[in-house]
Amino acid sequence: TSREKAMAAAAAAAAGAPGSTDGAQGLLARSPPGQFDIVAKEIRGIVGADGFPDAAVAAAREAHLKSERPVLEVGKGHFVALCPEGQVGPGKFVDSKRAAVVCVDMVTGKPSEGGDGDGDAAAVLGEAGSPVRAAREAVVGELETYAGHAFSFRGTRHGAVEVFVSGEDLTVVLSGVKTRLDNFWAAQWQSTWTVSGAAGASPSLSGSVRVTTHYFEDGNVQLRAAKDFAAVPLKGAATPEKLAEAVRRAIADTEDAYQAALAAVVQSVEGETMRDLRRAMPLSGQPMAWNLNAHRFRRALPSAKSGAGSSS
Repeated sequence: TSREKAMAAAAAAAAGAPGSTDGAQGLLARSPPGQFDIVAKEIRGIVGADGFPDAAVAAAREAHLKSERPVLEVGKGHFVALCPEGQVGPGKFVDSKRAAVVCVDMVTGKPSEGGDGDGDAAAVLGEAGSPVRAAREAVVGELETYAGHAFSFRGTRHGAVEVFVSGEDLTVVLSGVKTRLDNFWAAQWQSTWTVSGAAGASPSLSGSVRVTTHYFEDGNVQLRAAKDFAAVPLKGAATPEKLAEAVRRAIADTEDAYQAALAAVVQSVEGETMRDLRRAMPLSGQPMAWNLNAHRFRRALPSAKSGAGSSS
């Protein structure tokens, strides 16, 4: 039937080359915010579980988290950003707030049985007693408060922060995902920052922000915006606590300014860009005459001419 042919065509497009799941994996890896499992279910509904096995889903999730850094709730009200910076093994991610390893089922995306894993968290948390570890602990504590404020909506939190050690530097990951699929939208704010020389005399901060929004009522529209920020010095960071305050202040100021700039762009699209797309004048080059009597008279002219011709 035509329905079966359509499903077969969709299956071929999703699966890519015969016997391959690369096409579907790529599609799934680029899922919009908070919709990975929905897209996975839809793909399996087309090609079947045998056509898109668990291994393919796990591989797609691995690729997805490397670019999107999704957020997972582990216990009531506690969130972990699943990011490559904190991955210490297959399905094992460091929760930098609790200094523990969380195991994740890469097929279902849920915390797997057993809770905390046994991965080597010290590799990304810093050696005990080291100056850079003390800096990390102060920064993650300060930014946990910031994330709780930045990623909360009507008392519900939907974001996480992670801070890891990389040599003498710190890597900060902030990720927040908000979905209202019943209202046809989803969005994510994601930023990564490097605190260079975190335990030194002249630390600095650089990073990038990525924003994704997805609106799909009577259509499918996505906004993807990204911006890099050059290094700026963190002044007055003589102690871990002072460093943490300086990092939080610099990130908050930068993200607030970028959000304001994005809001201005959106307003200009509505007020200027869309207006510029509309034709200013009709093809006739004459302004539209908003006179109903004139239009009625114009429509009556053909019938009047035909009547005059038949009577002559």
